[in-house]
Amino acid sequence: MAPAAAALPEADITLTSVPDRISAPILPRLDLKKDATAVVKLTTDSSGRVTGAIIAKSSGVRSVDSAALEAARRSRFRPIRQGGRSFGSTFELPYHFSAGKKSQE
Repeated sequence: MAPAAAALPEADITLTSVPDRISAPILPRLDLKKDATAVVKLTTDSSGRVTGAIIAKSSGVRSVDSAALEAARRSRFRPIRQGGRSFGSTFELPYHFSAGKKSQE
């Protein structure tokens, strides 16, 4: 009989929500001179809905940051499930915008 696996301390376990639907950002018509990435820190509830979104790392372009925040708020995630229970989560999600690409309106 094989020995039972030791349980990991809770502090060693990293769980994050899984994207269910990530909304595409919509930018006003603008031509970026260089690529830009905005990192959004998201908080989700136990049903996967976004309950909080802030810019964790700015792209340096206000309209890019705003578009990333709006897209993040429209997104939906599958909640963490452990032991038959659902949990909310806090994590970061990068949004990358390529220079020269026209955005949707």
